Amino acid sequence: MEYFSVYSTVNVINHPNKGGFWSDYGSPPLPVAVQRLRDRAFFGAAAPSAPLRYGDPGYGWWVSHLAGANWAATNATVLSMADVGGVAVVGASRASDGEAVGSAAPIGVGGFLINDTAAAHAGWALYSDVQHQPVGADAASYGLEIAAKNKGNNSGSDPYGLGTGVYGIWVAGGGDNTYGGAATNPATAAMVILTNGQSGLTNGWNAGIVFQNGALTPIAGAGEAIVMPANTRISWYSAAGVRSTMITSAVVTSGAQVSLQFYDNLIVLSGINVGMLRLNNVANAANHLQIMNSATGSPILLNAFGTDTDIDLALNPKGAGNVRFGTNVIKAAEAFASYIVIKDSGGTPRKVMVCA
Repeated sequence: MEYFSVYSTVNVINHPNKGGFWSDYGSPPLPVAVQRLRDRAFFGAAAPSAPLRYGDPGYGWWVSHLAGANWAATNATVLSMADVGGVAVVGASRASDGEAVGSAAPIGVGGFLINDTAAAHAGWALYSDVQHQPVGADAASYGLEIAAKNKGNNSGSDPYGLGTGVYGIWVAGGGDNTYGGAATNPATAAMVILTNGQSGLTNGWNAGIVFQNGALTPIAGAGEAIVMPANTRISWYSAAGVRSTMITSAVVTSGAQVSLQFYDNLIVLSGINVGMLRLNNVANAANHLQIMNSATGSPILLNAFGTDTDIDLALNPKGAGNVRFGTNVIKAAEAFASYIVIKDSGGTPRKVMVCA
């Protein structure tokens, strides 16, 4: 059975050396040569050393499972092992070689998995295995590198307007509904960082996500490391199914933004135009403020808290401002019954008269 070419008359004229790809496209159709291999195929260093039997031990520089994932080579239909440490397999595609709008998208390398067994088999459309040997301690090993170059417009994106541009990783839930049917449930997670079935401190990651200094283009003075839509949250779990802590943003109105900024020894909670709360840290601090909520009928507490035995709680207005509290009520003369000691802004004790 022959396959056929997607070259139109224009492509046949402009690229006569390409030959046919499908036999029923093109005017006139170009001759098509299709090579079919039912056997396993070995290339490069795999050619002289790949095993012929499933039960053969390791081979080549995968002499055993201790040297590398030799199971992958044993199960490979097409096996290419680079002779000189170069690139073993290259897949490249160029958009300009395709047809007009609506033709197949150019894909350099594609991996497609259909998990269709009830035997609880895990499957991988793409798999990358990295083994960093002790001799390479001063080098870096990468499971996947995506180098994206944008020679078009400088287009930004947000959760409500992704638009055009260059994206390093695009994780689409639900897949392509034009084949295989539509999804019946949400996909579990877009990305999971885990240990590969191992426990212990040496089997994990030192960091989950790292943004290199200067890697993010500043927008309004800062690079946007993580961008999320409204009514989404960051959650922490203390056990399976037990959500312990959450940070949620429910701001949906333009002009009603709030932000939290961290500076040297300073935390600022701000609205869109002005600060709302400032928390300052001083050198050699020993005491601080504690804010406590309350049950019905009890007051909310602002407590001086720290290591000192006696700690004043100061309210400092700015300039000629004064501290305001309570409601003034005019009454007849009252007898002086007792007093409450407070301090003025200079720290001098003063007595406030109590009439009852």
